[in-house]
Amino acid sequence: MSDQDKFRRMLEILMLLSNTHGASVPNLAKRFNISPRSVYRYIKTFKDVGFAVKKQGKRYKVETEDAEFEDISELLFFSEEESYMLSEVIHNLDEEPQKKQRLKEKLTALFNSSMIAANLVSKREVKKIKDLFTAVDEKIQVVLKNYRYSGALEVQDIVVEPFKLTEDLKHLWAFNITSKENILYKISRISSIETKSTPWQHENEHQAGFTDVFNSYDFSQQRRVVFELDQDALHELQEKYPLAVQKTKRIHTEKSKFDGKVANFEGVGKFVLSMADHISVISPKEFKRYLKSKVRRITEK
Repeated sequence: MSDQDKFRRMLEILMLLSNTHGASVPNLAKRFNISPRSVYRYIKTFKDVGFAVKKQGKRYKVETEDAEFEDISELLFFSEEESYMLSEVIHNLDEEPQKKQRLKEKLTALFNSSMIAANLVSKREVKKIKDLFTAVDEKIQVVLKNYRYSGALEVQDIVVEPFKLTEDLKHLWAFNITSKENILYKISRISSIETKSTPWQHENEHQAGFTDVFNSYDFSQQRRVVFELDQDALHELQEKYPLAVQKTKRIHTEKSKFDGKVANFEGVGKFVLSMADHISVISPKEFKRYLKSKVRRITEK
């Protein structure tokens, strides 16, 4: 079993123990196909790093200090493909600093790693994400309530067939019933999800495009982009686009190099232009021309 699989199992057990009624050792052993002895080792590990695991009858349950953390599943969602910087995702949680620090210390001690295979999601996004997962599983249409397109002044309700969430759980691939096209929606721009009883009508037309680490997407070609960045730009990259850090390697003390594929030049171009004094573009020539045209358009206004 890989380290990621072990990590995933450990977090799943922790989530089950954090539920309202907790879980019994025999049930956990059967569910994960492990021995009861292994379950007890997990429980001991949770206790050792600071989680208050209490036995209630035949069940064990994680007791929490704050109502905000009654159910760890309200904060944790899994990504099977990518790892996320623990300190970075916790930094982005809308919680009090003391609570974030306690959770960070416990999870860091538990997994003894700065890279984890989970994404901590802001609590205000949790219900929307759960509703979308349910709609995808049940293959039903939903209404994206009060969605605001980028740059639009007004909001609108959009009927879609949701079929895939991106790995960072920030975007949704869905088929727009009105325009008859597949669109990538930003979940934070949705006020709520209204589920419908209508089953999918266009499943054969569902198609998810390639989504890059800068949140751009395309249905056709991918382009390789290479640029060098200093420490300031690297810190900005970590904060805004944590997945992009995995495509970045340090080349010496003060410099790193991003080398990865993008769907188009829009997303990566915005980042490079925002940190222009801290980045040197290496390739491709098409990307350099794209950036020059953007600068020229700005200066000619």
